Amino acid sequence: MKEHYPSALRLLVCFCPFQHDAACRVIARLKKERDESRALLALAERQIPASMAGVAPAAVVSNGKRAMEDEIGPDGKKIRPGINPVMIDELTECNTMLSAQRKKRQS
Repeated sequence: MKEHYPSALRLLVCFCPFQHDAACRVIARLKKERDESRALLALAERQIPASMAGVAPAAVVSNGKRAMEDEIGPDGKKIRPGINPVMIDELTECNTMLSAQRKKRQS
């Protein structure tokens, strides 16, 4: 085999079965974890009392629209989910700091 094939090809042919075996083991582990999670979820769903399953969350109904009670702020305005300006400032500062650290490591 040494005479007919270059060393890189021989290395690839020797390495591929091990890589395939490792990939198969990872897939088997993930399938096992998925099945265990599904079984736990099914068990949890069965343990929920039947009386709790039919109860809807407390909601305010107006003009045919549902709005959760906690979505209305103290001033009576609807609270819209999202990132407030304080969070944006904190994220921008963190981004600047981390970018500077990365630039130092690269140079």
